[in-house]
Amino acid sequence: MPNDSMLDKIDGEVYGGAILVAFGAPNNFSGLLPSKMTISRFANSDFDRKRLREGMTVATALTTAEAIGASLVFKSWLPLIFTAAVTSVLIWQYEQAIRNPHPENMPINSPDNANSPG
Repeated sequence: MPNDSMLDKIDGEVYGGAILVAFGAPNNFSGLLPSKMTISRFANSDFDRKRLREGMTVATALTTAEAIGASLVFKSWLPLIFTAAVTSVLIWQYEQAIRNPHPENMPINSPDNANSPG
């Protein structure tokens, strides 16, 4: 794992790598989770919320592993720090959608849903 000497030399390459890794975090989240709008509209059961949080946990683990790898490659804590910041914002946004559902929240297969096949 990175050591304190990893803060001695921070150059453009390290900043660039840290930014690339950090802003790759949303890809892990979007690959495992629906959009914030979809969550707000359709995540209306305890089962749905549990599954969403499981997806957030997996996305966080994948993102953290990437950040640790980048920190080792660049011999700097910056990739891990930047990625932790971006991941925190993503988790906050997803939790906001889960905890504050749309007023007309309903199951995705509800007959009242305009997209329902029934």
